[in-house]
Amino acid sequence: DFPGITGDSPRTVSMWVKIPEDAVTRNAISMLAWGSYAGKGRTFQISWNWKKEDGRQGALRAGLYFGQIIDTEDLRDNRWHHIAVVMYGGQQADISTHMFLYVDGRLCTTSTKSVLKIQTDTQSSQATSVIMGRDAMNYINKQPPKTFKGSLDEVYIFETALSGKQIRSLMKSNKLPSKQ
Repeated sequence: DFPGITGDSPRTVSMWVKIPEDAVTRNAISMLAWGSYAGKGRTFQISWNWKKEDGRQGALRAGLYFGQIIDTEDLRDNRWHHIAVVMYGGQQADISTHMFLYVDGRLCTTSTKSVLKIQTDTQSSQATSVIMGRDAMNYINKQPPKTFKGSLDEVYIFETALSGKQIRSLMKSNKLPSKQ
């Protein structure tokens, strides 16, 4: 029942993910999502990229309704990868300048970054709390479920933008370093 982090507040989502080599685009469903489709920028969703025209298929994709940021590495290799999506908050928080992706402890080189104000909706009647492994739009619109094919483990949602050092500590020891 956690509603997620609202508006343009900072956040970090960190988790381990394993995606099978045979995962096809219909399985590129939200690993994790929350928010609504009441307007542009009102969802927060992490998946792998299914749209060839947006960048490398299979790469880590963090998105908002009508905006996304996409890595260049295909994660569909049936191996565990540590991923993190970091969003620095602020009144002018924009996906192009305030959101960063990490895979296996490294800051990603992205192939695509949209320009879109981040304003995650957790308050309206159309908003959904955090869901995992389900397509957010189908879930919100009460349509037949589409599900993520793969595994997730050690999922964390922080109400702050973690540093690269903190993300690597989570990856290596499942805890934050004692000193920044």
